[in-house]
Amino acid sequence: RFYYSALNPKPLDDKPAVAEMNQPLLDEKGQQIMTKGLKTEAVEKVKQTANQLLSDTDWMVIRAQEKGTAIPADVQSYRDGVRTAADTIENAINGAANLEAFIALHKVPTVNGEPSGKDPIDDWPDSI
Repeated sequence: RFYYSALNPKPLDDKPAVAEMNQPLLDEKGQQIMTKGLKTEAVEKVKQTANQLLSDTDWMVIRAQEKGTAIPADVQSYRDGVRTAADTIENAINGAANLEAFIALHKVPTVNGEPSGKDPIDDWPDSI
């Protein structure tokens, strides 16, 4: 998932799409088309995951706004944890200086050879 082939890594950052003879590929509005890099794809996945995790309790937020019903503390804490995790994961993705650092975000940490915790790119709070 990090390489096109054995010695051909996917780019970390977005890059302009080009056609034959290095001519820029343009969209219907004449804008340069960009090819998404691994970082952009990973950040998009983080945003989708956070949205999915929050969606189960969105009704409580709407109810609180419409009716003034308090959001339970454990739910609010979980929602805050999801947002914090999303920010932390996105910062780690964007801070990866090279492919090796990006790949490291996908590895479960170990202690004495045993898995310990979650891989940094999937370190979401446990559901309530």
